[in-house]
Amino acid sequence: MDLILGLRLARRFGLPLISDLGDPVLAPYTPRWRRALHRSLERSVLAASASVLVTNDATRELLCRRHGVDRSRITVLSQGYSEDVALEAVTAQRPSGLPLKLFYSGSLYRGLRSAAPVFEALSRIEDVELVIAGDAGEEGVPAGGRVRFVGRLSHADVLEWQRRSDVLLSIGNAGTVQVPGKIFEYFGARRPILHVATDPADACVSLVASLRRGVCCTAEPEQIVAVLTRLRQLKLDGQLDASFELGLKSVEEYSWKRIGDRLSQLCDRVVQGRGHAS
Repeated sequence: MDLILGLRLARRFGLPLISDLGDPVLAPYTPRWRRALHRSLERSVLAASASVLVTNDATRELLCRRHGVDRSRITVLSQGYSEDVALEAVTAQRPSGLPLKLFYSGSLYRGLRSAAPVFEALSRIEDVELVIAGDAGEEGVPAGGRVRFVGRLSHADVLEWQRRSDVLLSIGNAGTVQVPGKIFEYFGARRPILHVATDPADACVSLVASLRRGVCCTAEPEQIVAVLTRLRQLKLDGQLDASFELGLKSVEEYSWKRIGDRLSQLCDRVVQGRGHAS
């Protein structure tokens, strides 16, 4: 609805339009009966906008292929993390020794973002516990006491849980190139990330690996067990943090301040009629 409103206002008043798509309008989970409508809206937004914002390179390339637009008209602006929160994370206290404590914040959706492979992996390994904050959806709570749902928390409480956990769990979406915004918030917690990739095209895999921010594996219980076994041993040996790059220098471009600066510069260029994104 906000895209439709933006299109109408831009056309009525002749305003330059910057459209924040984030993810494609036409997504793999779009109901079949709405796909033609979503494709048409997506095409209209790209045609009418001076610049379009998406959250990752893979989405930009997808839109370019789908609609034949020049990639310079699409700007990648990811989600981000608070620098203030990242500085506070340095003093967070975490208990030494086992168990290895995982934390996941967000919603779970059967068929799109499922924790079932993680639950199965946890049933096969000792001394690893998972806390989930958010909406469990249809996943349910597995037996055995190794998974704990704490429900929806305030944002401040979620950030505190992140800072005090050993490893932050990320679960990729099936059939989409979307990068969950939580990944970037995790950067600010300065904790290792375990990203479970559901789709071969998951853009998070290269992101996490290139930054040495954590480890990735496929959504297969045996693969998850293997990674958890390694992480558990690193914690037991006191080498968990030292095994990854958890500083801020490598992720400076993902701070909200840097992202805000880039958006401000883009707005200036569009208003002054100096072309599209860099």
